Amino acid sequence: MKCRNYFFALMVAAVIAAVLLCNRQDSHNTVPDGGRLVIGTSSDFEPFNPVITCWSVSSWINDIIYDGLVRLDRDNRPQPCLASAWSVSSDGRIWTFLLRPGILFHDGRELTSKDVLFTYKSILDPKNFSAWAADLGEVDSVESKGPYKVVFKLKTSFAPFIYAMRYGILPAHLCAGRKLDDPIFTTCPVGTGRYRLESFIPEKRAMLVANDKYFRGRPHIDKIIFKRYQDLTALWAELEAGDIDWMDYGLTAEDFNRVKRNPHLRSYNYSRPYYYSLVFNMRRPLFQNLRLRQAISMCIDRQAIVNKALLGQGAVCRGPYSPASWANNPHVGEPAYNPPKAVKLLCSLGWGDTDGDGILDKNGRELAITLLYDKGNDIKDKSALLIQQQLAEVGIKLNIVCLDVSVLINNYMMPRNFDILFIEAITAPDPSVIYRTFHSSQTNDGLNFSSYNNLQADKLIMAGRRAKNEEDCCNAYRALHRLLADDLPVAFLFHLNELVGINRYFKGISPCDQGVIWNIEEWYIPERYQTKQQ
Repeated sequence: MKCRNYFFALMVAAVIAAVLLCNRQDSHNTVPDGGRLVIGTSSDFEPFNPVITCWSVSSWINDIIYDGLVRLDRDNRPQPCLASAWSVSSDGRIWTFLLRPGILFHDGRELTSKDVLFTYKSILDPKNFSAWAADLGEVDSVESKGPYKVVFKLKTSFAPFIYAMRYGILPAHLCAGRKLDDPIFTTCPVGTGRYRLESFIPEKRAMLVANDKYFRGRPHIDKIIFKRYQDLTALWAELEAGDIDWMDYGLTAEDFNRVKRNPHLRSYNYSRPYYYSLVFNMRRPLFQNLRLRQAISMCIDRQAIVNKALLGQGAVCRGPYSPASWANNPHVGEPAYNPPKAVKLLCSLGWGDTDGDGILDKNGRELAITLLYDKGNDIKDKSALLIQQQLAEVGIKLNIVCLDVSVLINNYMMPRNFDILFIEAITAPDPSVIYRTFHSSQTNDGLNFSSYNNLQADKLIMAGRRAKNEEDCCNAYRALHRLLADDLPVAFLFHLNELVGINRYFKGISPCDQGVIWNIEEWYIPERYQTKQQ
């Protein structure tokens, strides 16, 4: 991708969004309103509060009830939402957002800068333990400049700051003075979003209805109902009978084939925002040797894993970004699969099969390593066995150990007590999240589980975060991509497709790596199918 000026793109975003909004409003009457969408879930409901809830089905509900200052388009580019426009100072430290006047919360009160101020101060307040606080670490102050203007002052320039402006805005007139886990957030949340909560039965059901006064135009579907089930068998039975339209359970490739055979359902697949990798513990002398890490990586046939473990529903991973990200270095190819070269590298390190048992050894020690991962993941189970077989072919003994996730995290991951981890990591729209997994400051208490400590990598990570234009940001992250491919603190394996089945009645569905419901307001049900729902 040709690097373009980042801030010019931000300034014209408002114009583009306005055109898109007009087009949407013009076409709104060409498809019918009405009908309902019933979503089955096995997850329990958490507080409907975008400041503190970022997991489970409740995060979906939050995305539908609340709006942020910006929203992401299908290509993960920030577009205006509650904010009509924004500007950035020449030094990249002052961000000014102009709110659209006349936007109403579900209770009829107008949204103003006070609501934005309250929400972001709540995120920053350490007493609230907000998962989003880490994304606002550069914020020095937030100020209201009149009812429709908000100014964020940063400690230093931070190019990806715009991505932190997509968090849902809470109504200050209802929330101020309350704890953010107050029951009000579960029983009667109030946002500005596409749908509002009409009724809620804890552990059973949440019903949302279309916001008739939504500033981007009323959603087409009248109601969205989330129904909770205690077991997966009941969930499948309801889906296949057509009593629910979709379930939030992540389908396996076998499940996906089951969906495709059902005439009630239409199947969709899209890239999940994660990559799977093997994390080498570079605190251990064995894995401090680059040639050993290269040899292990070269023994792994990633395409075979995609074909056999994923049944083709995925792709080989080239690096730490989303496959569609502008941050990818086009000159970094797929990791090499070359067992003969791996054998030569191991021989150069003194490893050989001196006793003829098929396992390499050196100085009386076998080349035996242990792979840890969390229980209950079918994809990891199948992939780990394939990797074990592939390493065995060159004489590396791989022991596989599955652990309960809490034990894995507390006893092995956080204290860095492992050889190799098999984990998945997020590929967020903002590539700056790579700071958490590869910056040296995160080696002890953070998510840099490999304990990768490279001064050049640190400089590139910070250059990407501090860049004042997209070209500099792009160059930094692409150089980092090249460096990680050469240094191999982790062996990148594959991206997994998200697989879903949805009732064939629904139109307007357009999945992307943000998920399925990102454009829920554009979904609709043809009138002939609405009558069948009655």
